[in-house]
Amino acid sequence: MSRLIRMTNKMGVLSTFALIALSSEALCQDKGQEIKALDFAKQLHQSSPGAVLPTYRNMLEVLGAAKTLDKVDATSLPGRNSTLILHGTPTVIEQDARTQSNFLAVGEDQDRIWKGVKTSDANNKDLFPDAVAIRTDHGALCSGALINQDTVVTAAHCFCSQNIPELVIFGTSIDIGAQATKVVPVDKTKSMPKMQCGAYKDGDVGLVRLSQPVDIAARRIASQQAVDSAKAVRIVGFGKTEQGTSGTKLMVDVPITSHTCQGSNASGADEALFGCNPDFELVASAPLTDQDSCNGDSGGGVYVEEPKGVFSLAAVVSRGIKTPSVRPCGDGGIYPRLDKGAVNQWIKENAGSALP
Repeated sequence: MSRLIRMTNKMGVLSTFALIALSSEALCQDKGQEIKALDFAKQLHQSSPGAVLPTYRNMLEVLGAAKTLDKVDATSLPGRNSTLILHGTPTVIEQDARTQSNFLAVGEDQDRIWKGVKTSDANNKDLFPDAVAIRTDHGALCSGALINQDTVVTAAHCFCSQNIPELVIFGTSIDIGAQATKVVPVDKTKSMPKMQCGAYKDGDVGLVRLSQPVDIAARRIASQQAVDSAKAVRIVGFGKTEQGTSGTKLMVDVPITSHTCQGSNASGADEALFGCNPDFELVASAPLTDQDSCNGDSGGGVYVEEPKGVFSLAAVVSRGIKTPSVRPCGDGGIYPRLDKGAVNQWIKENAGSALP
């Protein structure tokens, strides 16, 4: 979970459907350390408090430099002021005033997640048990979210390229042999995509029906008001990381750029710039961090917080934005909302049992 392919979907093809272990060092950062790093980065830009992008990038560089240090502050990083360098050119979406404003609005929240981390808390409890992995009969990996006891919502393109969802995996990894993992076969006769392949204007949303109900709490779909007022979304999926591995459930927070693909910035209108569909698609990007979603995160849950500590399901992972193409993943993503019009009605009509 850190990158996203531009204008492509995010199914991950697995040569071997097994857990690839990831080191905790690669996935996690101490929250107190992150806040100290942000404070230190701000000190570097005191003369220009609006320098959002260099502040964010410097914060991440401080975290990287601090891996071998006990603490992060000006005294523990002598000379770092002159060596911190911006890597990469800020993109159109990163320079968007909405992206920067929403980053600043949530940036200092102690509960915010800067870089992808596992969904397990300090007591090893999975905070998103409804977030699942989906294996197709052609060996592709997608993600999804449980919306009632026998229905998982995912991306419609997980049914494309001759793929048909075959197994739904509940747990924190795709390791089918793990004790905490539950594997449920898919009822293929009742599973369906909303759109035909490539017809994103019709909604990149699909439903995977389980062959049997599960005793796991389903996630409620967010209200329109909750999504419209959110500053950031939390993305949960099993996709590819910076290390090139996949199969572990990770989460990350990403500032919102456009709630409904109906705004604009100095470079043009959202629809033309990002390749999103007005009214029902949300656009989000984390400035200069490579942190959003990538291959294998397709269909994964996109959550908003309402109220504090309680997350509801706002959208699913669809594809990368149209412009620009700077990184293989991480330039920003497009997420079809589940609360909007035709998409919401289609889900209600085809989800089987009632939604929570």
